[in-house]
Amino acid sequence: MGRLAILTAVGLWGLSCLADGAEAHRKGQFDVSFDKTDPRGELSIMYSKRHLLKETNRNPPEYKVADVVYEVVVPESYNPKKPAPLFVWISPTDNGKAPASLIDSMARRGVIYIGANNAGNEKNVNLRFRAAIDAVFNMKKLYSVDENKVIISGSSGGGRCASMLAITYPDVFTFGGMYCIGCNFFDDVLDEQRRRYKGFWEKKNPNLIGVAKKHCYAFLTGGKDFNKPDTQRCYDGYKSNGFKNCLYHENPDLDHNMPHAEDVEAAFAFFDEWLLPKQFADFRAAERSFNAKLYAAAAKKLESCRDIFPAASELWNKIVEAADDETAKAETKAEGNPAKLNPRLKAIVAKYGPAAKKARELLEQAAAQSPRKQ
Repeated sequence: MGRLAILTAVGLWGLSCLADGAEAHRKGQFDVSFDKTDPRGELSIMYSKRHLLKETNRNPPEYKVADVVYEVVVPESYNPKKPAPLFVWISPTDNGKAPASLIDSMARRGVIYIGANNAGNEKNVNLRFRAAIDAVFNMKKLYSVDENKVIISGSSGGGRCASMLAITYPDVFTFGGMYCIGCNFFDDVLDEQRRRYKGFWEKKNPNLIGVAKKHCYAFLTGGKDFNKPDTQRCYDGYKSNGFKNCLYHENPDLDHNMPHAEDVEAAFAFFDEWLLPKQFADFRAAERSFNAKLYAAAAKKLESCRDIFPAASELWNKIVEAADDETAKAETKAEGNPAKLNPRLKAIVAKYGPAAKKARELLEQAAAQSPRKQ
């Protein structure tokens, strides 16, 4: 058997062993289960890391990955040839479906979502941790997942779990975390009254913390959220311990509920520099060109990112509006005379580049209507 045939056979065998009914590269919203588990999620490994202590998890329930049903959302823009970010969600309830406020931000950036059902706050923390770790392990076999862009997230108690996994498993959750209205800090911290709040990691691993420091984190809370003080302490703890890529975002009107779409977008906008570096660099270059009144250059750069970043879309619309305004004025001044209008339209196209759609359309119409030279 040739090398290609062997590799093909092995690949097909691997996919067939993945899951019950799992379909590689499937798009849309659906649920899935798996039959393989990541050895890094075994209890013995958790205990060796000393973040999940035996005395707090005596007689944990038996865990079988095949019993876990996951909710998955794969954007239509997903391309197997282009590795995508993976967003792993830990819900505070037993419903693992993606919260509505996450959908648009993920879809624009081509992020794949997965969240476990029946893994809410009432379930043993061991189950919740293992379900999240196994989600990454198995989705990497079904999809082209970017090895450096796996995000762990959750809300309330799920956010607390996410904040523990992000630090103790930075080799699994390789991008960082988004903590929504709940998070825990790994070390003891003092508040303004010198009251001590115990960290979750009694015997910390400096190597794992060193890896985690390179990742990105967003802390989302509300002005009326009872977990706001914990979130502030955790954020301050990260910053004081050398975690450079951190965002604290507070919605003054939010209580203890899932952050709104605009709050989630603020987190993703912060992540964009590391999540989508090429498109982010194009956006920043477009801003510089726009400020220098180099509109054609700005518009060209925005073509790669205007459908991803709302701020890029707003800048694109400004350039299009300016080009359309000049086009309308040129039409008025030309009074239907192509000899006067066409040179002005060409100047507008040169000035605004791909954003001068209206001017380009008028030039194309004029060319189609003009008599052909014999």
